[in-house]
Amino acid sequence: MLTNPVGDAVDAGLAGLLGWPESEVIEEITQSKKLEQMLRHKTAVLAQEDRRMDLLLATVGHELRNPLAALDLELRLLQDGVEDVETIHARMGSHLQRLASFANDLLEMSRITYSKLELRKVPTDLVAVVRSAAEGAASDIREKKQKLVLCLPECLYLGGDPARLAQVVSNLIANASRYTPERGQIEVRGQREHDQVVIAVRDTGLGLRPEQLESVFERFVQDDPTKGGVGIGLALVKGLVELHGGTVSVQSDGPGRGCLFTVRMPVGEVGKTPPEAKRRSIRRLSRSVRVLIVDDHGDYAASLALLLGRMGAETLCAYSGADGIEKARMWNPEVMLVDLGLPDMMGYEVAKSIRSDPRGKGLLLIAVTGFSDGRSGQLAQCAGFDERLVKPIDAERMHELLEQGPASLDYRLEGVLRPA
Repeated sequence: MLTNPVGDAVDAGLAGLLGWPESEVIEEITQSKKLEQMLRHKTAVLAQEDRRMDLLLATVGHELRNPLAALDLELRLLQDGVEDVETIHARMGSHLQRLASFANDLLEMSRITYSKLELRKVPTDLVAVVRSAAEGAASDIREKKQKLVLCLPECLYLGGDPARLAQVVSNLIANASRYTPERGQIEVRGQREHDQVVIAVRDTGLGLRPEQLESVFERFVQDDPTKGGVGIGLALVKGLVELHGGTVSVQSDGPGRGCLFTVRMPVGEVGKTPPEAKRRSIRRLSRSVRVLIVDDHGDYAASLALLLGRMGAETLCAYSGADGIEKARMWNPEVMLVDLGLPDMMGYEVAKSIRSDPRGKGLLLIAVTGFSDGRSGQLAQCAGFDERLVKPIDAERMHELLEQGPASLDYRLEGVLRPA
């Protein structure tokens, strides 16, 4: 710590002239210097956070524009009658998956930060999770001419949240691919060690300096912004692994010598019966259901109507809150799917208006929204919604709700969900 003997002597002499105790003056000077140092440190931290936020916003824009630009080109090719439709469809699916994954990562990181994320643990085969993540990363790895090696047992079960474990593995593989040069190698190993499951991802990439090892799991930290990403992937991995009661660590022998990320998680309660794989085909309803869709995004409303039509539902679309309320009174639907962010009024107001009409008492009211936070869920309940589906919606859950119909949920309308 730097000192100023002359200044301190002057202060002490001035204290003597004024009749103040020298010890008190020295204490005041010491406290003042400590406060000054603390303020300087806080200012530096805020300046660094400000720079990180600027970089984050710029990188988010970059990460969104790439797949959106590709989708725009591919759509134009389809409109122009390109012959290789299957290849274009596969590419569009890959870009959509990347956008959905990016949005999910941002939302999950926010939930972890504010302790809002809850795991849904079921018996999960981590080998199947790794293989699925490898398939999702195949196009990027193939584009960079990298080699992905999987060294896995036949199965590796643990009690975990399959969706969150998929995010963990996908982010580790994506991170390895991002920092590994062309024709490099990525190796994923899995094994059980006593009461733990271990997944290790090794790459032949850029490696890390010793001082970088300490910050690699911090949010918005990027060792090389030119490699893409927004600096949340590894922070999300750490948060999700710790929620599973596990740990994640990184090792590197230095720049140019690659990295080894190791995840250890407790096996937990596995049970004997593995979960059934989700069906991807659109299932038909056992009866026809009248569904009113209220959403100001015309394309999304049309696509949702097409999906419900494939299920066997009869649909009608409204593109504003007022239009939705009017069509509900004229058409008498059995189910309403209402977007919360409408241009003329919030979806909550639509729900309250519908519930205030005696004809809306037995109607199944579902909020379909991009808001996934707890507060919007509580507001939806208080407004009279029976259910909330977060975009992109789960088609299986939608089918389940429509199949149950409003009758099975009537008891809920008389409780806390019924508006005053």
